[in-house]
Amino acid sequence: LSLPEGGVGKVGAIGKAVVTIIDMDGPGVFCWMEGAPHRFLSSDSKAHLVVERRRGCSGAVRVRVKTVEGTAREGVHFGKMDEEMVWDDGEAAKGLQVELKQFAQPESDEPLLFYVELAAVVNGKAEIGESRRAEVFVTWNAGSQLDGLDVLEDATWAEQFRQALSVGGGEGVEDAGTTDLVMHYLSITWKLLAAFIPPPYMAGGWATFWVALCMIGVVTAIIGDLASIFGCLVGLQDSVTAITIVALGTSLPDTFAS
Repeated sequence: LSLPEGGVGKVGAIGKAVVTIIDMDGPGVFCWMEGAPHRFLSSDSKAHLVVERRRGCSGAVRVRVKTVEGTAREGVHFGKMDEEMVWDDGEAAKGLQVELKQFAQPESDEPLLFYVELAAVVNGKAEIGESRRAEVFVTWNAGSQLDGLDVLEDATWAEQFRQALSVGGGEGVEDAGTTDLVMHYLSITWKLLAAFIPPPYMAGGWATFWVALCMIGVVTAIIGDLASIFGCLVGLQDSVTAITIVALGTSLPDTFAS
C-alpha cells in the first residue's frame, strides 16, 4: 500500500498482503481426516473412517487400503481388509468401513488397537501423506452380543475338544458325581462329533450355523433309520413307530425341560 504524492494519510505497519495460490489441479495427497479419534465399542458392527484427498483432486486414482494387527487380532476382533479405493476425478473425500467382530470380555480393560493403513497409490502420480496409518481403538462393553455367554475369546477347535473330553465341560473328576460320570461316558461320542463344529467367531458365526445344521440332519437320519429297524423287529409299521417311539424320544425331553 502506498499513498499518492501529496496525499493525506499514513500507511500502517502492515503494508503488504501476501497471496499464496495453491495448485489444486494436481492428483492430490491422501491422508486420514483429522479430528476425533477413531474409537468404537465391541457392540458396534462397523468402524467408519474417512480418507481425504488434499492439495488437488484431479484424475481418477486407486489407493490400496489394508488392516494391520495391533493388540486386536484379525478374524477375532476385526475383519480383514485389503482392497482398493477407487477415486473419481474431483472427489475430495471418501468413507470406508471395517467390520468389527463380536468378542467376549478380555482380561484387560484397555481398549484393543488395530490400524488401517493407506498402503500405496496403485495408479497415477498422487501421493500418500504423513498420516498413513489410522489408529482404531475398540473398547469392550456390556452391550456386546456375546455378553453373558460362556464364550472364550481364544476359542479354538482344541479348546472345544478339551471341553468335550472333560467331565461337565471342564469340571474336575473329583467334583463330578456318579450321574455326571455315567452321562459323560454315554455321550462322549456325540460330544466329540459336536467338537468338530467350527468355533462361533469364525466367519461371523455362519460356519458354526451351517455345519451344526448339517450335523443335525445327519443325526436325524440316523435316528430315523434306527427307529425304522426297531419297528421292523417288533412288527410295527413306520407310521406307528414315528408317532410313538420317535415322538416319545423327542417330545418327552422337551416336556421335562419346559
